Amino acid sequence: MPYKNEAARQAEAFASHVAGGGGGALLFAGETGTGKTYLAVATLRAAAEAGASATLLSSAELCDELRRRAFDVAELRAYVARVRAHDLVIIDDFGSERLGPSEGAVLDHYGRLLKSFEGGGALLVTTNYDFQEALVKNFGDEGDRLARRLGGVQFCRQLLFGRLVPAATAPR
Repeated sequence: MPYKNEAARQAEAFASHVAGGGGGALLFAGETGTGKTYLAVATLRAAAEAGASATLLSSAELCDELRRRAFDVAELRAYVARVRAHDLVIIDDFGSERLGPSEGAVLDHYGRLLKSFEGGGALLVTTNYDFQEALVKNFGDEGDRLARRLGGVQFCRQLLFGRLVPAATAPR
C-alpha cells in the first residue's frame, strides 16, 4: 500500500536522523490494525542498529509508572530522566490511557514529559486519534499549545494510516 511505503521511508529517515544526533517528532495516526506499532518497533530497531538508544512505552504503561511515582517527586524526576536519557522515545497508543478526574498529577507530569521534547530529543507517537484532539482531551488548553509546539519542532511529520489517509494517497 502506498501510504505504508511512504511511512516506512519516513520512519527509516527518522531513525537515521536520530542516530546522527538529530531530534524532532514523528506521529503515526490511524485506525487499529494499520501497522502503526509495527512500524514504530521497526523504527526503534533501525535507530538501535545505527547506534542510538531507544525505548518504547505504551501510553498506559507510562501513565501507570507516573501514577506509581506521583507522590515521590525525586523518584518521579529520576524516572522521567531515565526515559528522556534515550535518543528516541516512542509512546505507543497515545489517547488510550485511562485517567480519572483526580489524577491531575499524572497528567501534569505526562504533559511535562511531552513538553520536554520542545527543547530537543526525538519523540515518536502512535495514536488511533487525531493527536491534537487527544492532547486537548487530556490536557485542555495546554494540550492545544503542546500540539502546536510539537508540530513546529524540527523534523516533525504526521503520517496517517488506513482511512485517515488523505484521498490522494489512499490505497485504491
